[in-house]
Amino acid sequence: MGYVIAILVVIAAGWGLLVGRRRWLERRDAERTAATGGAWQFCYELPLLPGPPYSYFGALTLSRPFDTRMGTDEGFQVAYFTVGEIRGSGRAPRKRPAAIVEVPEEMPNFTYSSIDIDPSAPARLSALRQHTPPHDVDTHTEASNSILALSHSKVPVATIGRAGRLGPLAAEVLERSRSVNVTTARFAVLVISKGARREEVQQLALALAKALVADARNSSPPA
Repeated sequence: MGYVIAILVVIAAGWGLLVGRRRWLERRDAERTAATGGAWQFCYELPLLPGPPYSYFGALTLSRPFDTRMGTDEGFQVAYFTVGEIRGSGRAPRKRPAAIVEVPEEMPNFTYSSIDIDPSAPARLSALRQHTPPHDVDTHTEASNSILALSHSKVPVATIGRAGRLGPLAAEVLERSRSVNVTTARFAVLVISKGARREEVQQLALALAKALVADARNSSPPA
């Protein structure tokens, strides 16, 4: 009986610590948000299914975003945050800065790793300049934003949007990038650091969003 009581005491103490930590984080998030006059929304811990813009990207389903800051930066809706890169059994996740920028124009569908990560990056850029496939998911439809639901669905996902190609301005930004992985959704771009500093990730994401929008508005559909 004594062992049972001891176990219950430990469980209760652990639960109390978790609740206390959550309340402390909520107060801290509220204070940080208030300090910006509401211009930025801070949230250290997101729900298990956080919804847009995080759910636009399947890459974020395993590396759950945390320490988030959402708001408007240079005219774009953005989310700046950290992801935990899984490194194998028994090893703590490596923290990686990341950024999502939402855009008003449909983006070409691609993934890209900078040349210091992938030596074939120049060939990859050349291929993207010629053609990119349509997106598989309409990222502005809430029903399609549950990556978890899609991953368990046996129904083929309909192709959404149109084929495209990477424009010259975005290609130039990507060519200069270092130590990052880039992924696009239909109306958003995600940049995850593979060694780049937080400020560099945010600046690259904004520069790439501007270039992608400019290219979209200056381009004609591919033949």
